[in-house]
Amino acid sequence: MTDEPASTVPPAQPTAVDMGKAPQPDDSDDEIMDADRGIEAVPELVGEGTVALVKRQHEVAIAKLGAALSILSAHHGREGPECADVLCLYGKALLENHIEQSQPLGGGPAQNGELDKVAQAETPAKPASHFVFSGDGPEVQNDDGDEDYEDEEPPSGSGAGEDDEEEGEPDELQLAWESTDLARTIYEKMDPAEGEKKLGGVHLVLADIQLESDDFEKAAEEFSKALHFMTKTLRDDNRALAEARFKYALALEQMARLAEAREQFQGTVDVLQRKMASLKAEQGVEDSKGKGKAGAAEAEIEDLEGLVVEVQLKLDELVKEMQQKEQEEAAAAAAATTETPSTTTSTTASATQPVVALDVGGLVRSKIAKPDAAVAAAPVVAGTKRALEPESETKAEEKPEEAKKAKVE
Repeated sequence: MTDEPASTVPPAQPTAVDMGKAPQPDDSDDEIMDADRGIEAVPELVGEGTVALVKRQHEVAIAKLGAALSILSAHHGREGPECADVLCLYGKALLENHIEQSQPLGGGPAQNGELDKVAQAETPAKPASHFVFSGDGPEVQNDDGDEDYEDEEPPSGSGAGEDDEEEGEPDELQLAWESTDLARTIYEKMDPAEGEKKLGGVHLVLADIQLESDDFEKAAEEFSKALHFMTKTLRDDNRALAEARFKYALALEQMARLAEAREQFQGTVDVLQRKMASLKAEQGVEDSKGKGKAGAAEAEIEDLEGLVVEVQLKLDELVKEMQQKEQEEAAAAAAATTETPSTTTSTTASATQPVVALDVGGLVRSKIAKPDAAVAAAPVVAGTKRALEPESETKAEEKPEEAKKAKVE
């Protein structure tokens, strides 16, 4: 299938061969030789690229994985299912290299230190694992359902790097987004039973790229999608879940969605504690078999305990911030309440002034100043006062003349 989703790779997207234009190590001759090798060389190239990624030798990883992509795309097309896993790895290598290169200038995102503590806590000594944060799933092809894919995401607007593009070449962050998003479209076309195992990791990478671009709203959307798939396909003590929740919480916190952030920080602690419980249970079994594995489990438990303490501190700080905000809002509401009586008094005073309604009555009276002829001719009854004052005055003037006539007669 050759149709391209509107939200993914633009028509001008570089092919897998073009992606090799991203920063490469000095041994470019070796890279060219790698790209010229046959399809049988792909597993070796992917393995070497994965090991380099785990060791944080990002430029080596970019070269090896770029060569593997060149070979795969030549044989299967750039949207072939065989390319998806390597596209994910390649996107992660580009992203991590971008972060590493940007740190000397700006130190990277403020949260990178905390993210690394959660992400790198996974035992990275397993070269077969796709990503640094995994460690729970050793299979390269991720067949056990563990999301081993990278956790950095490119800007969803595919506009990252517009300022950095020179001579028509997109920057690393843009290439990371395009390659990872292309992998997403491939996985979405797969059978759900297979594709959903990979989509959690892909969305996690896309979210991390959005974080690197400081687009916290889109990052939060991607983290939410990632957790949707990861909770369906991973064990509830998988450390990839802890990292995803932690980063999701950071994005939510940046948007002042504190209640949701607190929920995700608490979820991070819960996952880490479940992992510790699992390791302690395994440690009891392994103690009887040998000290080697038991020692490794003990070291990881100690590491997890430190992580729990740090995340809990972050959670406590957030709770205090929320409480302070609630107190400030309550104080503001109380201040508004104390101002209400004066407002009410002035309102009441203005409400009592409808004495002006008397003037309105005068206006009504002026409209009927000319009495009806029949009413004017009516006799004046003693003790009775008509509302129409002009009539009374007219009749009062007539009475003296009538009295004089009576006397004459």
